[in-house]
Amino acid sequence: MELLMIMQIMVVFTSVVKVMFFLRIFSRFGQFVQMLFKSIKDVGLFTCFFFLVVFELSIWFNILGWEMDVSSTSDYPGLSTHLAFFITAYRNSIGDINPPVYTFWDSCKEHNYWSATSMIALLWSCWFLNQYINLIILVNFMIAIIS
Repeated sequence: MELLMIMQIMVVFTSVVKVMFFLRIFSRFGQFVQMLFKSIKDVGLFTCFFFLVVFELSIWFNILGWEMDVSSTSDYPGLSTHLAFFITAYRNSIGDINPPVYTFWDSCKEHNYWSATSMIALLWSCWFLNQYINLIILVNFMIAIIS
């Protein structure tokens, strides 16, 4: 069953690519199709760098104690925690803002206030760094590359 679904996806994808190839016959569609393929080619290096930064920040969030819910009622049911961190960092990078959850560090404040507060501040600093680097700088780079 899964193999059939994968084959269907591949058939639909190749059909769309072939339709785009035939649309190049018409001048207006041809310009659009060429521009689309040129844009995809131009943002290749950017995409690699973008996902490298997202991957690094997702590891930081995991190390710093950002709590991730992967239960059946969460946004990520059945996913591994690492993949959920990656998707959360990616969603934050494209503007779907999700603030960090740190109930563990809140509970540690009773025993060691300064350490817990420092870790919360570091977690928020990394979260702001994610917003600044990916959402502001890299998205503007992408706009400049495509323009």
